[in-house]
Amino acid sequence: MPTAREIRLPVPHPRFRAHREGSGRAPTHPGTAVRIGEELFEVVSSLNAGGEWVYRLEPWTGDHTIRVYVEWGAEAERKFLDETRAEKTRGRKTALAGAAQRLLGFLPAKFQERLASSLEFDPVRATFFSAVLEILASLLPAVFFGLQFLGAGGKFS
Repeated sequence: MPTAREIRLPVPHPRFRAHREGSGRAPTHPGTAVRIGEELFEVVSSLNAGGEWVYRLEPWTGDHTIRVYVEWGAEAERKFLDETRAEKTRGRKTALAGAAQRLLGFLPAKFQERLASSLEFDPVRATFFSAVLEILASLLPAVFFGLQFLGAGGKFS
């Protein structure tokens, strides 16, 4: 008979759901069925402890119908962790490109297109935002010049 196990992950797994007991208004929902090797387990609890997610598994009793099924092992865990790292990197690149696109829009088109494929930003949108930034930057001197020309500049004239 298999014994209880734990799976520890740095981020929550989207398919691991803990067992939920029923009440008078809601039915009991079994946790995710997890196959590790030849043994079948049920996720009975999940807990965020110290920056990692801890899933407690107990042997599947067969009392409930399997609703969600996951194959787990060293290869599946490595793949999940690699995808998590890749997603985090992609998110950082996208945030950086979003913040920097006002400046990236000043670059020539061929450089923007090359950066767009690696940083995942829209060159057209970057050019638009850089034009808006340029208009705002040139608007202040134009206003001061206009006020001076009209003689309404006060101490600025």
